[in-house]
Amino acid sequence: MPPPKAGEDTLPDIQFVEFSLVAPDAKSVELAADFNRWRPESLPLEQEEGGRWQVIVPLPPGEYHYAFRVDGAWVRDPDAEGKGKRGGREASIRRVTAP
Repeated sequence: MPPPKAGEDTLPDIQFVEFSLVAPDAKSVELAADFNRWRPESLPLEQEEGGRWQVIVPLPPGEYHYAFRVDGAWVRDPDAEGKGKRGGREASIRRVTAP
C-alpha cells in the first residue's frame, strides 16, 4: 500500500501511556479523564505487586486532564506532570508527545 499523499487523512501517532498509582490498601482503582468522558468505570486499573495499580491507554499526542477514583474517592496523581481542574474537580495533567 503506498503512503498517503499530502492532504489525505492519516492516523495520529498513537502512544501507549501508562497510568499508575501506589495504593496498597485500595480495593479498586479506576481512571477518569478527558479521553473517557470522565467515566471511571470504563478504565479500571489492575493491581500489581506491592500495592501498585496500573493501566495502559493508547492515546494520540495532546494534553489530558485525569484523576484516579480509589474506593470511590477522587485522588490526584502524586507523580503528575501538572495539576489543574476539570468540572470543578481537582485533576492531574499528562502531556503525550509524538515519538
